[in-house]
Amino acid sequence: MSMNFPINRFRGPYNFLSNFWVTPIVYKGVMFPSTENAYQAAKFPKKQWYLFTDITPYQSKVLAYSSALQPFRNMNFDDVKIDVMADLLAIKFAEGTDLALLLIETYPRKLIEGNNHGDTFWGTVDGEGSNHLGELLMKRRQLLVDIMGR
Repeated sequence: MSMNFPINRFRGPYNFLSNFWVTPIVYKGVMFPSTENAYQAAKFPKKQWYLFTDITPYQSKVLAYSSALQPFRNMNFDDVKIDVMADLLAIKFAEGTDLALLLIETYPRKLIEGNNHGDTFWGTVDGEGSNHLGELLMKRRQLLVDIMGR
């Protein structure tokens, strides 16, 4: 396989790139089962985070969009969501971990979070979108390559 061929879906052998990949994440002192759980919890006051600690990544997304937890925290989450995701990816792909090594193995391929559920912010749909998750993963990967080597 060509090293220039992009990874355009986080499925199969690249499922570990997905935020729905179950691996413990300790974010601000709270353990979550995935980056998705931690990301969705971060939208709310910390006193509600426990609701996201013992459910699946998909359930955390559904819960975050339900009316049960409104309102979101005081600040506009859109202003910080990219920074929150970058922090979570740094935890998930911490230097020296197996996941960091797997991420490094994708170098230098472009990472594209292709999806069919309409997310053109974090990924792309039919090649259209911002692909912020893919971009953050590539930034994290480059940092790891610089630190740990390839």
